[in-house]
This record gives sequence, structure tokens and C-alpha cells, in this order.
Amino acid sequence: MPRSLRIGGCSKEELRSQLEAAGVSLNPAAERLFEDDRWETASDVRRVKIRTISVAELGLAEGATYQQCVALARELGYSECPLELAAALRLAYADQPVAPERPADAEPGSPPGAITVASAPLDASEETPRGFYLRNINGTLWLRGYWSDDEHVWAPGDLFVFMRNEG
Repeated sequence: MPRSLRIGGCSKEELRSQLEAAGVSLNPAAERLFEDDRWETASDVRRVKIRTISVAELGLAEGATYQQCVALARELGYSECPLELAAALRLAYADQPVAPERPADAEPGSPPGAITVASAPLDASEETPRGFYLRNINGTLWLRGYWSDDEHVWAPGDLFVFMRNEG
């Protein structure tokens, strides 16, 4: 897992082309996020430091809602990521460990091997995917969008990527 990434400087269309060229698959929720005009990529290129951290490592051993996770991450010097960081991370993290497909009868929640990129949702609507997560399912790299509500409790072992605040 990289500790820093270069983000910005390319459009959503360019990001999609790069993902396609790298053989990355998108689910329908990810496609919807890419099609949403409210998501704009940054024109300026910058390097950001990132950290992958579990809900338990945030100090939430019993699990927590997304907002609780973000609040504790902020106290630790981290912030939510722009949506484009998920695409940059997917491109940079080609050696993500393989996870099995999620069984159709699995309980709701993060699937095995998922790494969720913490980012502010585009809106509060249940119709809009909340953000992206990365998976390697049986050797296929995925950038997947997901839905979740404010009441969803993330499990202690669920992983998030946050940006490290500068300064």
C-alpha cells in the first residue's frame, strides 16, 4: 500500500481511461459516481500522504458509524479524501491481496479485503453512492462504489484510507 499519492491534473474521463488501460473493473455504483457532474477533479497536481487504518485502530473497538470514524480520524490528524484519490490509489495499488467473492447470502457490511477510501458523500440522498472502495476479487482489481446510510455501523476490522493533514 503506498504511503503517498499524486492526485489532480487529469479529468474524470482521463482517470477512467487509465483505469480501463490498467484492467480495473468498475461496478455500477462506481460508474454512477464517475457520471455525476458534482464530482470535479482538481486541476492542480499535488502529492498527498495517506494512511490505511482500521476502525479499531481509530479507538472504536466495538465498531462505529462513518461520522464517528471521521471525527476520530480528524482528532488524529487525518481528513477525508477527494473522490479522485480512490482512482489514483486503485492505479497505484496493483498488488492488493486477493479476496474471495462475497457470497450472495452474506450479511450487509464491507466485503472481505475491502479498503474504503474515506470521502465526503456528494449528497445525503440514498440514491447517490457514498464513495469508493478497492478490492481484488479473484485476481481482478476493482474500484467499486458503495451505498450506506448514516446509521450503518462499520466493523472494528473494516479499513479506511484517510489523508494525513499537512503542517
